[in-house]
Amino acid sequence: MFPLQRKILISLICFFVFLIATAFTFAQTPTASPNATTAVEGAATLGVAHIVEVSQKNIKDGSILSSSKQGSVLSTVPYDSQVIGIVSRDAAIVLDTTGTQNGVPVIPIGTVYILASTQQGSIKKGDQLTTSTIPGVAVKAIKDGYVLGEALEDDVNPNKNQID
Repeated sequence: MFPLQRKILISLICFFVFLIATAFTFAQTPTASPNATTAVEGAATLGVAHIVEVSQKNIKDGSILSSSKQGSVLSTVPYDSQVIGIVSRDAAIVLDTTGTQNGVPVIPIGTVYILASTQQGSIKKGDQLTTSTIPGVAVKAIKDGYVLGEALEDDVNPNKNQID
């Protein structure tokens, strides 16, 4: 288990195309709920989120979601090419075309805090981040493959089991 959690800021470069069928609803950015992980104070999330239906419970802000045969799930595949985006409940604008009660706001492109681990080495500003085997958590990209984006701050936590 990963007892301590911090988030690091990244700039997403995952390109996700989603179609808005006929109309969309601007939803007010939700305030912190008892199950939500609140953002780091003073943090800025820049991007437009859309609601994505999930079956998993208690998905934390900063988690990486991917598309699978089971629907939208926490990513567990290293260098995952099926990434939908990052869960962010503090997005400036949230588009809701689903009307689902089991949805989370996901930012596919923008600047957002993400859950990360130093499992593949310390993360320095400018390093590329990718998905990992840890559900919904990013790590430093150490080989060619799909990446999420670039770290905008350092994470040099020596505890590889801690999710930052």
